[in-house]
Amino acid sequence: MKTHTHVRTLLLAVLLTVTVPALVGAQEMRVVSGTVTIANDLVPLAGVQVTVKGTVVGTLTNGDGVFNFRVPSNARTLVFTYLGYKTIEMPVDGRVEVSLEQQAIGLEGIVVTALGARREKRSLGYSVQDVTGAELTKVPEYNLVNSLQGQVAGVN
Repeated sequence: MKTHTHVRTLLLAVLLTVTVPALVGAQEMRVVSGTVTIANDLVPLAGVQVTVKGTVVGTLTNGDGVFNFRVPSNARTLVFTYLGYKTIEMPVDGRVEVSLEQQAIGLEGIVVTALGARREKRSLGYSVQDVTGAELTKVPEYNLVNSLQGQVAGVN
């Protein structure tokens, strides 16, 4: 009977050791939603990157400019980013309405990565290869991939 009680005590200790840190480390989440539009005419803007400042938690707006995602309850600021528009920071609220203003930028140095993220070339931590339109049209091909062969590493 005594060993049976020790086994129960040991099992309870192991269970508490595993579950209590998980419960303490669990973070409360809340839902934030809203709409992103163009400032001048309030047309919905699709594909705007919405992130919690200082984290990797984020989402993209849908075709109607609407976003809806879960953020940590301690989140304070949302960052709205879209190529060709000014980046805006807004306080986290239950419902956020944002209008982005256009910003003139040069497309020189803008790279679209394999994941679809737009970054400046100098901010990337890896090698980038450039292929201009003139290089693609030197030898006419019906298939774009054939034109890229020999121009970019990894294209066969």
